[in-house]
Amino acid sequence: MRSLALAVCIAVLLAPNVLGTNIALGTDYFSTAFGTKVDFGPPIGIVYFKGGAPCAGTADTMVERQAEAVVPPGGGTAPPIPIQIVCLSLRSISPVSIGGTFYNVFVKLDPANLSHDTGTMTISEKPDFKVGTFKSSLNVYFEADLVPMSSGPSFSVFGHEIFTTNSGGAPWARGYPRGTFLVIGPVGDQAANKHTEPGPDIEDIFPVGIFDESHLLNSHRVHLCKTDLDADDGERVELGTDYYATQSGTHINFGAGIGDVQFTGRPIVGTADTVIQRRLDAIVSPGGTPATIPIQMVGLSLQSTAPVRIGATFYNVFVVLDPAHLADDKGHMIISENAGGAGGSFRFYVSVFYEAHFVPVSGGTGFSVFHLLRFRKSGTIWRSTPPGGIMIVHGPDNGSSAEEFANLHSGLGPNEKDFFPVGVFDECVTRITGGCNSADHRIRLAPTP
Repeated sequence: MRSLALAVCIAVLLAPNVLGTNIALGTDYFSTAFGTKVDFGPPIGIVYFKGGAPCAGTADTMVERQAEAVVPPGGGTAPPIPIQIVCLSLRSISPVSIGGTFYNVFVKLDPANLSHDTGTMTISEKPDFKVGTFKSSLNVYFEADLVPMSSGPSFSVFGHEIFTTNSGGAPWARGYPRGTFLVIGPVGDQAANKHTEPGPDIEDIFPVGIFDESHLLNSHRVHLCKTDLDADDGERVELGTDYYATQSGTHINFGAGIGDVQFTGRPIVGTADTVIQRRLDAIVSPGGTPATIPIQMVGLSLQSTAPVRIGATFYNVFVVLDPAHLADDKGHMIISENAGGAGGSFRFYVSVFYEAHFVPVSGGTGFSVFHLLRFRKSGTIWRSTPPGGIMIVHGPDNGSSAEEFANLHSGLGPNEKDFFPVGVFDECVTRITGGCNSADHRIRLAPTP
């Protein structure tokens, strides 16, 4: 009998997650990502946002998980837990024009409804106990303060949204990438996202990548916030965002039945209709080995220069990024620095999944075309100082959302520099060597709004 009892005890100890797993309560610290927007309706319209003044560390958004999530033995889905957004700080990427007056827009939680900014989160864990997904629904009562850039009165707009994650949920993992902003505390510490001495059945989780909390046209895209990482050696071209305006000569050949369509830009942020983010610092050396970094197209908005005739119907054509493939609009950029260290050349490759809306000019039902373009460019010049008359987005060099959105950074060290492409250049899709017959996106840095 004693041997049987001992065998049972050993089996229980060796069986994975026999008693289930408690995912510790705590706080998730987020940075706002590109694509965050609010449709205020006329006369303000849609405003795109970056992170504002930090809530804690570099985080502009803080969400508390206010109870442990108990995952059943062997993995599965825990009962929903209560959550609450306790800090939100956003700022418009570019000033917004209302009746000829330019305003900066700042969003925070509505002070009169802080106790109502609540919701639930449902956490699922896979059988390997290392990764899983979560879904959430969250009430957000917000105040948007519109502050004129020059003279005139400010005013505020109040709103309420219920933001939910997409139907498939957002991924999480036990581990976290280097540079993640951490708040360390004992189990039970509501402010912590990494807990000390959690025990065998208590674990932390960290959301992976960028995920959306959305409602209708409004969306808050976030990822785990991080701290700034210093380079071990060499000079750095600072990560950031490049804001472009589409130029004449841009076209897409849709093939038989539609043909070649010429496009112009339709601004989404300030004067920019195309937005590309450089995700990492490029470690370069004057006249030395080029650096390869990941890039992502995060914004695209084009419209046909004239209606397109298909059969007997004329259509206006509008091109945007395909919402189903936002995470796939990726590529790489190779940056070289010249011997003087104040600029150089770059080349890149990026995949762009787009949706083309064909809207009948005279009304009626339109249709959409979905496709993938692979743009390439080589031999373009960049400088470390901004040319006059371009759209500037300021940000600190601190790992925050504002750093990611900036093209001109404050607080750079002596070996750090910004990145500004020079002149007009082509993003080209070729069918014939040396040409841009399939598609050509001609862009240059967006001008001052």
